[in-house]
Amino acid sequence: EGPARLLTWAAMAAELAMAAGIWSPRTRWWAAAACVAFHLGVGLTMRITPLFALLMWLHLPLALSLPPRGRPAGAGGDRGTMRG
Repeated sequence: EGPARLLTWAAMAAELAMAAGIWSPRTRWWAAAACVAFHLGVGLTMRITPLFALLMWLHLPLALSLPPRGRPAGAGGDRGTMRG
């Protein structure tokens, strides 16, 4: 029971750290890489469908395309703005 409980809490801490890391532009790519590795490990070591890891990975482009904090989407100087 001891090692299983420790691994459970470690997995929860890793998930929380990855979720927090995705929101910071400085750590976003590291968190995404950790997400891929984490869910690959889950998929390889647990008896669950590979669809689970695939679905988790499919969400990463959404997180990686987030604009930097403090800047609304589309606020990038001259790029993407319409001039009349």
